[in-house]
Amino acid sequence: MDEAKSLNEKLLDSMELGNDAAERFLPAKSLAQLITEESVKTTLEPIKPLLSDIDMKELVQFVCTKARAVFATLVWCSKEPFILAFYRAGFTDKMLPVSRSGATLVPHNDEYTPAAQATSKDTGWTSVIATQFSDNQWYFISPVFKSSQFHYPLLKKYHMPFLNTSSGDAGRFGEVKKCTIHRDHIDINIGTMCDKNGHPVVAKKELKRLGRWSDDHFKDVAEREANVLKKMREFPHNHLIEVIAYCEISEMERYFLFPWAEDGNLQQYWNEKTPHLDSAYVKWVFSQLTGLAEAIQQLHDPSKGNCQHGDIKPQNILCFKDPGAGITNCRLVIADLGLAKVHVQEAAARDSPTTTKSHTIMYSAPEAHVDGKPRSRVYDVWSIGCTYLEFLIWLLWGKKKLGNFQEDVHASNLGTFYGHDYSLDPPFHLSLPVDKWVGLIRDDRRCSGGTALRRLIDLIVTRLLVVQVSGGAPKTTESLVSSDDTQGPVKVIVCPPAARNINKQGSFRASAKEMHDELLKIRKDIENKRCRIVSDSKSEGEPQRPEKGLSPPSHTARPPGIGTRKVAVR
Repeated sequence: MDEAKSLNEKLLDSMELGNDAAERFLPAKSLAQLITEESVKTTLEPIKPLLSDIDMKELVQFVCTKARAVFATLVWCSKEPFILAFYRAGFTDKMLPVSRSGATLVPHNDEYTPAAQATSKDTGWTSVIATQFSDNQWYFISPVFKSSQFHYPLLKKYHMPFLNTSSGDAGRFGEVKKCTIHRDHIDINIGTMCDKNGHPVVAKKELKRLGRWSDDHFKDVAEREANVLKKMREFPHNHLIEVIAYCEISEMERYFLFPWAEDGNLQQYWNEKTPHLDSAYVKWVFSQLTGLAEAIQQLHDPSKGNCQHGDIKPQNILCFKDPGAGITNCRLVIADLGLAKVHVQEAAARDSPTTTKSHTIMYSAPEAHVDGKPRSRVYDVWSIGCTYLEFLIWLLWGKKKLGNFQEDVHASNLGTFYGHDYSLDPPFHLSLPVDKWVGLIRDDRRCSGGTALRRLIDLIVTRLLVVQVSGGAPKTTESLVSSDDTQGPVKVIVCPPAARNINKQGSFRASAKEMHDELLKIRKDIENKRCRIVSDSKSEGEPQRPEKGLSPPSHTARPPGIGTRKVAVR
């Protein structure tokens, strides 16, 4: 059949090569463009005498609306007359893929078994034809990722629509690879970068089983992350990663697809970019800090995310190109929710924290140091507080001094932003290097009282990097007003007539909402010119790196009452 062969050749010419030459696939739009009413009529013309009891128009309509992939597979196998058997049985594309048992086609959904069996009973159908059909169907059924679907149970035999894949970063729980996906196979507006041919570039996170994990534990970890990401999909946020798809190839082979962050992560951004203290740049910084805080608030919100992240750090904050993100065209997005845990019981979740042994030590909160100590949502607040402090150091002095700070933290006793002293209750405090660097920031003339940068460091130290987490966070948000005295900021605590509950060690760590509210105040004050971004005084140059072994300058660990006034609101 010259016409059928011609269509066969067109199918071959339109094939795309995947990562493996053996995994060729026909793009979805090419299938629609090639299997048309005209091409189907032309191909079936030689078997027209067999259609005495079938209306050709109905058959063509059946193929073009319900069975393009079935027909293409038959054409590829030069068995196009058998489309009559599929038509009579009502076998459509949605019943693919199939395997075979002898001459019988076996769909993976039992619901479609009767139609498959009816097809296989057609005169002339053999086990050889069944084998050809089951082997060649994969060229025409590569999945299309849609916004309406999250979970894709797939078989290993699927020819995935990835044009190329390059190796990427391997983390503890998975490896992230850079993939280019054919533009016909993603029907989601994800705002990711595209290659020169318009094919979207995505991140493929392949989940990895740790050595001592049982099969059941691996599946539990994978499903936990999938549940968190699915919930995040229902409540999208500009500063939270949005998953494209969850692909389950087998019980032990699973991966997620995400938009690709062209500019890498926040740590890479700090290493590659030069900071500026002009108005537009600092406004961008505060817009991103506020956005990240709001994203964490949404994660923690029982009516939305209802989970904690558990591993916030600069490497897990991605940088996406976004023309609407301000002067840098960069939007920061919290990613890697692999350690996030959904809280099923809303009321209990706030008071009965979760536990996990998996976290990044440097950005972990003090409660992680106590074996068996459960973790509440404000664990994330400590971690983002560490990140904000690093952001501020980089903003003031650049990557070299940030590197010095990170080296100092790594070299400290615990390698964290906190230290320990078992004569205290609780036995934790800000580590010596963190305390010293906070002192350098507060002593910098550009961060004098009343500036946005001073309010930021005060927020970080007095509300975010706070050891106390139990007893609930204060119900009102502090307004941090700085002074230029040598004792550090004067903390003005605005309270209702009834005094706020602050224990002898100071205030409790802020909730994500309180953190966001305070950052939003600073940002609005900047926009409304009620707050200077930096002091008009010039910096005296790069600060001297703190010497090791010196006693703390007491920039963060003042007893209650020093530099503090309580103001009651009447």
